[in-house]
Amino acid sequence: YLFFNKKEPLDAAQGEPIKIGAVYPLTGPAAPIGEQIRNGAVLAVEDINKKGGVKGRKIELIIEDGQSDPKASISALNKLVDTNSIKLALTGLSRVALSLIPLADEKKILLMVNASHPEITGTSQFVLRHAVIADESAEILVSSVKDRNSKFISVLALNDDYALAFQKAIRSLTNKYNPNTQIVFEDKFNKEETDFKTMISKVIIRNPEAVYIIGFGNPIGILIKQFRELGY
Repeated sequence: YLFFNKKEPLDAAQGEPIKIGAVYPLTGPAAPIGEQIRNGAVLAVEDINKKGGVKGRKIELIIEDGQSDPKASISALNKLVDTNSIKLALTGLSRVALSLIPLADEKKILLMVNASHPEITGTSQFVLRHAVIADESAEILVSSVKDRNSKFISVLALNDDYALAFQKAIRSLTNKYNPNTQIVFEDKFNKEETDFKTMISKVIIRNPEAVYIIGFGNPIGILIKQFRELGY
């Protein structure tokens, strides 16, 4: 659903652009994700505008860098509302979205979120989501482990709202659906880390049949590479 002020119907002010704000993590650890989301939004706007826009009005996408940081993202959204008078904002990244929800309520703007934390929706009438929810993804992974009859598993999660919610879901669903599966080791890692060999050694010594690695960005690739180097 899109909500518009009744005093400003969509077909009013012919020729004036429809302003849409966006707060994306274009710098910081989540920059690769922000870049992908931004590129998709830019392509969509270009496509809509080539087809004549919305009832003759072009869309103007105004993008601010949230720097992968909740505080910087709040400042960016405030700027979009106060300077550009936007009524609709796009964003991504769970920890950013969770921080922007109170501001969306306060400013009464529609916030469209591309992020997976289960608590993003359901608490505000001004927030919509376009993403797979962490709980749903966790259920698929837990089912896969069950199908392989894995008895011992480990869980490594990025120290981030999304990943920790995902980790909690895996733990809960494992207890529910795979009562014969034991989580033999759990740990968290930070987005800035590059050496995981001590943590991986703690995993390997417990000899799990499967390891969940939850997160995004460079640490995931490094973790997988170092797991292989240590013979797992």
